[in-house]
Amino acid sequence: MDFPLIYHRRRVIQIKLVSNFRLIIKHVLTHTLHYLPSMNKLIACLGASAVGLGALGAHTLALYLDKSSIESFKTAVFYHIIHTLALLAIRNYPHSSLTVWLWSIGIFLFSGSIYLLSTDTFMGVDLHFLGPITPVGGLFLIAGWLSLIVPSVNK
Repeated sequence: MDFPLIYHRRRVIQIKLVSNFRLIIKHVLTHTLHYLPSMNKLIACLGASAVGLGALGAHTLALYLDKSSIESFKTAVFYHIIHTLALLAIRNYPHSSLTVWLWSIGIFLFSGSIYLLSTDTFMGVDLHFLGPITPVGGLFLIAGWLSLIVPSVNK
């Protein structure tokens, strides 16, 4: 792939960058499958952690947390598993790299903050400052779903 040449004049550089921007984006999107092995590793780690945290919540934390905290923990596990399965379903989709990033960040922020918030009393640490992170993670999850329609809009 040819990248834009850098000339001494600022205007020429801008024209070359704009004209090659579409080519660069196309190159990045069409070579998503190149990163498939690392995507599979990410999905495997997310799936294993979802199952492990679900088991931890059901068998161990249920003995120590109140009902509200357990329900919050279950919600985090649910969204974690659902989006991990969704990642598994779209892994061969040619335009999935943006969705993968958005959902991965969303799982980390949304489910991760709920995991920590629901177990903060058990751990003896006040983590209430993480509360605003949960809706941000939710926005990443929503953006991931919306990113699936971007390639179809361009057709």
